[in-house]
Order: sequence, then structure tokens, then C-alpha cells
Amino acid sequence: AAIQMVQSGDYVTPRYADGSLRFRKPILTYWVLATSYATLGIGLVSSRLPFLLAACATLWVTYRLARSVTQDPRIGLLAAALLGSNILFMESATKATPDILQCLFITLSLWGATELLFNRLQQTMQGRPARVIQHILQWVFRAATGVGAVLGSQPNPAPLRRTPGPP
Repeated sequence: AAIQMVQSGDYVTPRYADGSLRFRKPILTYWVLATSYATLGIGLVSSRLPFLLAACATLWVTYRLARSVTQDPRIGLLAAALLGSNILFMESATKATPDILQCLFITLSLWGATELLFNRLQQTMQGRPARVIQHILQWVFRAATGVGAVLGSQPNPAPLRRTPGPP
């Protein structure tokens, strides 16, 4: 569908090669792929690179999240290493699926919430810059929560069916 978007110039409606509508994944996934294809060309590297970068960002945010909670950089490294060694995480990072993007935005939202709840910024910084950073984190938390929720709620075009049960 992302290839069709780049070739046709229609970035709103994802379509199969035959022209039929394709709404299996959230639109952000197609836009990420279409941007990569338009920038790097259509190929294996350009189809995997955005999701690998999202996985790297998720590892970094996981490090920041654990460090924010514990105030210990070693715990942050341990948390990132544990996530990086997870087979399902690495599998999601190497496929063009919305899973790793959803993981990134949910982790980002948790980090923003943790920073706001524990209020570490007010303890470490004083004055106006701390408030500016706190406002930025509030918007990061809100935006990441919204994007994570949208990525998790993809439409299901199949109608609900009732399975026959015992009489």
C-alpha cells in the first residue's frame, strides 16, 4: 500500500496493487513507509530502516524511563539491554508492522508520565527552564499517548460473527 501511495501520489487512501482499498494497518504505518520509500527509494533497506530506527528510539526511551524512576544509570542500561534481548521486540523491529511504532509511542508516553509524576525536573533544575521542559514533557506525554492509542485501535473490516453454540 505504501508503494502505491508513492507511485500514485495519493497519501490518504491505502490501496492494494489492484486498486482495492487496504485498511489492515493504521495509516501512520503506511505514511512512515511511504516517506522512507520517497526518500531512499523502494527496497528492502528502506522498508526496514524506519522500524529499526523506531526500535532504537524505544531502547533509548526505555533507558530514560528506567533512569527516571530509579535515578540509577545502570538500571537504565539493564532495562534497555533486557528489552533489546527480547526476541519478540527484535522480531517486531525487523518487520514493517505497526507494533514497534506502537511500542515506541506507549513507552514515550510512560516516560513523559513518569517525569511528570515523579517531578524530577523541579528537583534538579530551578526557574523558568524547568517549567519550559515540564510543559514540553506534558505535550510529549499527551501526543505520544494519542498516537499510541490510534496505532492500537485499527479498524476491523470483518463483521462480527456469532459462532453457533450448543442449543
